[in-house]
Amino acid sequence: MLLNRRSLLVNLGVVIVATIILIMAANAFYTYYQTKQSIIAQSNVESELRLQRLSETFSKLIPAYAISEYAQIVLNEVKTSDLAAIILEDDVMGAVIGQKVYITGKIKDKSGRVLEYDVNNLLHQNLIQDSFYQNSREIFSNGKKIGKIYLYISDDNLNKELKVIIADTFKNTLFISVLIFIVLFITIEYLVLKPISTILAAIKNVDKEGIPCHKIKEAGPIELKAIAMALNHMITAIRSSRHDLTLQREESDYQANHDGLTGLKNRLFFNLTLEQVLSSAQRHQHKVALLFIDLDRFKEINDSFGHHVGDMVLQIVSKRLHSLVRKDDLLVRLGGDEFVVLLDDIPRKDDLSTLATKIISSIEKEIEIDFQSFYVGASIGISIYPDDGQTPHDLIKNADAAMYRAKSEGRNNFQYYSSEITELAYERVVMEAQIRAGIANNEFIAYFQPQVNGRTGKIIAMEALIRWNSPTLGLVLPDKIIPVADRTNLILELDEFMLKTALTQFSSWYREGLNPGTLSINMTLKELHQQKYIYQLEQLLNEFNFDPSLLEFEITENHVMHDPDKNIALLKKIRMNQIKLAIDDFGTGYSSLSYLKQLPVNKLKIDRSFIKDLPFNSEDASITKAIIALSKSLKYDVIAEGVETQEQVDFLVKHGCEKLQGYHFYQPQPAEKITEILKALDHSSIAQSNI
Repeated sequence: MLLNRRSLLVNLGVVIVATIILIMAANAFYTYYQTKQSIIAQSNVESELRLQRLSETFSKLIPAYAISEYAQIVLNEVKTSDLAAIILEDDVMGAVIGQKVYITGKIKDKSGRVLEYDVNNLLHQNLIQDSFYQNSREIFSNGKKIGKIYLYISDDNLNKELKVIIADTFKNTLFISVLIFIVLFITIEYLVLKPISTILAAIKNVDKEGIPCHKIKEAGPIELKAIAMALNHMITAIRSSRHDLTLQREESDYQANHDGLTGLKNRLFFNLTLEQVLSSAQRHQHKVALLFIDLDRFKEINDSFGHHVGDMVLQIVSKRLHSLVRKDDLLVRLGGDEFVVLLDDIPRKDDLSTLATKIISSIEKEIEIDFQSFYVGASIGISIYPDDGQTPHDLIKNADAAMYRAKSEGRNNFQYYSSEITELAYERVVMEAQIRAGIANNEFIAYFQPQVNGRTGKIIAMEALIRWNSPTLGLVLPDKIIPVADRTNLILELDEFMLKTALTQFSSWYREGLNPGTLSINMTLKELHQQKYIYQLEQLLNEFNFDPSLLEFEITENHVMHDPDKNIALLKKIRMNQIKLAIDDFGTGYSSLSYLKQLPVNKLKIDRSFIKDLPFNSEDASITKAIIALSKSLKYDVIAEGVETQEQVDFLVKHGCEKLQGYHFYQPQPAEKITEILKALDHSSIAQSNI
């Protein structure tokens, strides 16, 4: 009788659910059709609005020759929308480069990558023809047509959205059907089969060890209550026994995988993990690093003061190490005073040097135990998979060998197993030490390179450039000095030296009646951000009686854009002192025009990378002309560096850049040579005036 009633309930439930599914499926189809039509209509309206918005934006950017800005806008639009392509015809830039129209744009390929549009590319033309929707609009400025924008929309997002609707409708239908079935079935079962169904369901609902997950509801007749109580008592007893066994198992696992003194992972866990990490690294083609750490002077402490003090030292060192490693790194105590740090998927090798340095600095700090101070050090050997070994044994062996090399090098340092990396790290350390010694020994000197008027050849300014007259390395150029100095505070000392030296020399030239023009000097924002710098600068200018309008700071584009709001505020304070500002290496970084307009600068300096192939490289020619046009539109001066040929001079002067700097005119030279040049020019000027 029970089975018949249960079978009837199940069959009834199936019929009801099937009917619901059919009704909801019909509703889903109707919803899909209506939604599709709505999306298509909405897409058409949005495309018209987008076209209008873009044409209004470009009507302002095109007259300002803002190629990079509207190119970025086009890129952002195509990247972040369902657009297949945006193509822009720029009549204004076309006139500048000598063409009827300048055509640019972005287009997505089948894989969704955004490419530069090429009007001659057949594949690009096919992609445009396959567009779901296309439209165009002419662009006007002050009533004059200045370009035209074409917009193409693919149906990829439409299809994706419709697929999502289909999937969501199916899931909703399934969820509601199951919910109705469960509610209906549970309700009927409860009313018909009474409390015995609850007992049977509870007994069947067991965990992986076969124990019921929940207590049985004690309800219904007295007999069923008694059965439920007996079963609940049995379940409670089994659970209590199982909990005790779980705690014992967890404690056993912890002891097997952890070091009892420090709580760190132990050698057994490390060996198993290292095999798994290397196997994963081999599959995914990434690098793994092993830092083998051995404490210096620990044995003396342990032997002299006993194991109690030695154990406390190890515990303190373990806490310091744990505070330095990342969450995903593995820190292990192998035994004694040996530790290992395992780093999976290392981003850069330089990060290993940074971590090793931090570990050494942390461990060598004072350790206080029972009001007594102890000091230990750390010798660290580093090996990298797969460069220094492809098996756990080789990786550990080579890290251990590198650690012993660190001990042989005087202890309390780190060494890479790879001799090439070790030598590179050593060279950087040596170079930094030599620069410090060079500053202390006054080995740095200032060279000057004149900047000229390209039409007249007259010197209008001098750029001060640092040189290092090293007794061992010879004359060292800035590209060898600045990268090392910039990683430390040495750059501040070099900037201060250059400014004082250049001001001293310029003051001397002006006292002699010579005219070197404006002093242009490279400055780092690290220097300018120093507290009281502006006050100290004012004091320095007063000391030399130097006209601040004859001083110009050159600051690289990327440094300014690193934190534009903060740097703009700083540069405005500098400009309030009548000091000129120039953006150096302009064009090699990324400057938003919205920030560029806010910069209180006087001049843009076109980077030599755009000058070296002029006038024969059409792309460099277009970029150079665009920068010159941009400078004029923003009312900035513009100067080109790296000018080496007469053809470059002619091209730049022809297109409006008259201020030039480069070997074609003068090479960087010491102050004595520049003095001779200025005197010769001065005598020549006097002779011509007498004639």
